[in-house]
Amino acid sequence: MNANEINKIRVFKTKQGERVLVENPTDFPLIGKGMQGAVFKLSSNRCVKIYWNPNLAKKEAKVFMKGKGYSFLPQVYEIGDNYIIMEYIQGSSLQEFVLRDNLPVDLVMKVMEIFRKMKMLEFTNVDAATRHIIVTEKGNLKVLDLVNAYSKKQPYPLRFLNRLRKLSRLESFLNDVNTIDAEVYKEWKENIPEYFTTN
Repeated sequence: MNANEINKIRVFKTKQGERVLVENPTDFPLIGKGMQGAVFKLSSNRCVKIYWNPNLAKKEAKVFMKGKGYSFLPQVYEIGDNYIIMEYIQGSSLQEFVLRDNLPVDLVMKVMEIFRKMKMLEFTNVDAATRHIIVTEKGNLKVLDLVNAYSKKQPYPLRFLNRLRKLSRLESFLNDVNTIDAEVYKEWKENIPEYFTTN
């Protein structure tokens, strides 16, 4: 991949809590942007995430390097000063599944496995937004946007649980967690009891 073409794309920070701004003179289509960077499709199986701050690129690169070989992380092909070229994931976000109905048990099991692997990798932020978990065409799960995996201190998936609660999917999810892993269910109930008011 031609780094010169990638370096033509400019990503700028905006106000706190707002998505970045982008100047893109290339033919690479913008496929998403957030507060840390923007993602552009390079080919049918590769994309590039460009960060407004090179330190953010370093933080996420650390996650990918430490988690190399873990199936829930996208494969990485190249790390630059302010960008990472990675696998382009085909699929739907877990958010789309949650908006339609309760999560099927097989997906709950896979989500729990991801949280377990995050702990194995010693993430201090064991969490993911439902929109950042992608269900691939083969039914596997991939997690995007892990810049804060080692900088935020959150040992429980509060963003994930908050989203389920807002959509009235939390009770069903926690019942499945209890069936799948009673130890985790007990740990969560003891440490984040506010999510178990109806359980």
